Amino acid sequence: MQLWSDFLPRSDVGIFVTESNDAISGFVSVGPSPDAAGDGELYAIYVDPDRWGSGDGRDLIDAGEEWLRLHDYERATLWVLDDNPRARRFYEAAGWTADGSERTGQHLGVPTREVRYAKPL
Repeated sequence: MQLWSDFLPRSDVGIFVTESNDAISGFVSVGPSPDAAGDGELYAIYVDPDRWGSGDGRDLIDAGEEWLRLHDYERATLWVLDDNPRARRFYEAAGWTADGSERTGQHLGVPTREVRYAKPL
């Protein structure tokens, strides 16, 4: 696992990557939540579909959570599309729970609805 935050101009964001066959196979980014002062947020997580089930996703979410703990966050949040059951199951298996917050918006011109998950750190 490699911390890529060393290459960023912002020190309040952590980005970790996984590698497979000398290529990046996934990443996670975390930092302060724009929603609630004092909360951390998992901004994004992605694993190459060829690596699903490999443990990369779990390693990445663990690394992001640990980075948030080390930066004194006691609670973390994330937003996920409400109609993404695979992602929601992944987060729930990692101990995250929907906290009842929802938001609507647009992504690439398509209306979306997201739900927020939270986890004490």
